[in-house]
Amino acid sequence: GNCYDDTKDRFTAPVAREYNFSVSVYVDTPSAVNAMTYYLFLYLNGEEHSLLSQITINGSVTLTGSVTLKLGASSYVEIFLFGPNAKIFGNDTEGAHQTWFSGHLVYPIL
Repeated sequence: GNCYDDTKDRFTAPVAREYNFSVSVYVDTPSAVNAMTYYLFLYLNGEEHSLLSQITINGSVTLTGSVTLKLGASSYVEIFLFGPNAKIFGNDTEGAHQTWFSGHLVYPIL
């Protein structure tokens, strides 16, 4: 639907329900000399909520994660990557999306 606001880079729940979120972020550290640790977090309403993925690496890696949450109407979800000297890739020269986010309504809260 139209729940992702690309001006604020967040998903906003239109109604109180349970939602599933999945994310994949391709990170490249071409100038890294030592291994570095990267953290992929989901934030709920501006607060850290879930660590989706964590890895220590020297080079390129894809971090992925998924979580199901109960959200109130107008609650919002954001994804953050923390780590030094990272370059996030959206697509390669062939147009393949290496970084993506999805949010889906699972079922109503009873």
